[in-house]
Amino acid sequence: MEATPKAGNIFTRDEFSGFQLHFEFATPEKVKGYSQGRGNSGVFLHGIYEVQVLDSYENITYADGQLGALYGQYPPLANPAKNPVSGRVTT
Repeated sequence: MEATPKAGNIFTRDEFSGFQLHFEFATPEKVKGYSQGRGNSGVFLHGIYEVQVLDSYENITYADGQLGALYGQYPPLANPAKNPVSGRVTT
């Protein structure tokens, strides 16, 4: 699947109970904004949960709102955000 600008949400026709989710996204090389105002989006699961998609590279925000968090519930075990220029993972 690929989301296009202003196309709205993408949904599956089928329901899934067990699955592995892999998604990729890119952030702009030029950083604009801070905290939740930097490339903020998400992947919704079962209409209840949201996996946070956010430019978290060197971006201070609350723990359960950063990239990879189950938004508002659980932070990721590590910050998976990469440097948009070099591609190095944040430590």
